[in-house]
Amino acid sequence: MSSRRQKGATPFGILSSNTPLLLACLVDQIIVEERRQGDNRSFEMKLGSIIHSLIFQGWVMGNTPGSQFLTNVLLTWGRLGYFEPQQLQKCKESLMLLVQYAPIEGVPDAPDKPRGTGWYAVVKRAPHKRQGCEAINPEASDNFPPADENKDDEPKDEPQVRPRTAMKMESLARTFVDLSGAPSDHAANGASAPPAKRQRSEPGITASA
Repeated sequence: MSSRRQKGATPFGILSSNTPLLLACLVDQIIVEERRQGDNRSFEMKLGSIIHSLIFQGWVMGNTPGSQFLTNVLLTWGRLGYFEPQQLQKCKESLMLLVQYAPIEGVPDAPDKPRGTGWYAVVKRAPHKRQGCEAINPEASDNFPPADENKDDEPKDEPQVRPRTAMKMESLARTFVDLSGAPSDHAANGASAPPAKRQRSEPGITASA
């Protein structure tokens, strides 16, 4: 499974580069539901034999965002006893740089992990089932309100839209000012007409003529 970075839409018939993240969430929820129903672990046994090739075999750190999430999921599976230890150990090989230095609360993965958003929202556990899940359910995520509430609290830079009525009134006022300041037709005609020239009297022509 190739995990090189893809740009644009994924062609039909080709898996997206973040498909391993989706499969990790799907496997996690299958095991959670199976364990909730009882001691039957048929899905866990079947998935455990293929989980490395299904999710982690083609994963290369740095090619696609999500290495921190996969590391935190692996740490959670190990602490909850999901799958066989040797199966998880093989999965950790492609993420060993993060796994070997990860504390009990997992590796940092802001902003989704502290807020419980993104892929972490899919694998989130109920408050009474979070023991051993510190890597995917940090306590800090409970202090963040839902994303919609955060959006309401953030200041919004709304464009200054002028009401249409105010714009019309301003336009009328400007027209009124222009009309009131314009000269009258009579004054305009007088100002534009050249001054009349005096007629010079011709010699030999009397005033009576």
